[in-house]
Amino acid sequence: YNLVITDISIPKKDGLELIKAIYKMNKTQSIIVISAHNNSENLLELVNIGIEQFLLKPLDFEKVLKIIYTCSLKLKNEINYTEDTNIIVLSKNFTYKEEEKALYKNEVQVKLTKKESELLEILIRNKTKISTFNEIYSILWADSPELASQELLKPIVSRFRKKLSENKLESVYALGYKLIF
Repeated sequence: YNLVITDISIPKKDGLELIKAIYKMNKTQSIIVISAHNNSENLLELVNIGIEQFLLKPLDFEKVLKIIYTCSLKLKNEINYTEDTNIIVLSKNFTYKEEEKALYKNEVQVKLTKKESELLEILIRNKTKISTFNEIYSILWADSPELASQELLKPIVSRFRKKLSENKLESVYALGYKLIF
């Protein structure tokens, strides 16, 4: 399915269990979750497993339509992968060559630092989903987790953003980042 919309409270199965089961079958599935309860523990877990949106009841029909429209645009523009060439097409101007671990803009390689390259790999792996701060920290500072902090991540993200076109990397307040193509 292109998009799954589910409630947390559903008959016979917990919505969270359903979402986890869907992600076991399809790690890139787009899911919107609806709930009458604003339980921050459930919300954090849902965001960490990769849902697109969380909506509180009562639903605002206009807002729901906008969110579905935004999700459908993301699906339409989703990162394309060509198995034969190991090239990920990020947009008309940007490609990522997996074997080289290199980003190209208009077929000219974009120079990335090791941390920027690792960040890009995380973002590509998660496609249009949120890459959480914890996930980013655990990879970028795997050898020295005590150094991981937002203060060290900010300059990396800032330099990385300058190398991409505007609005290609979205900050998701208090959660992480996601790639927009």
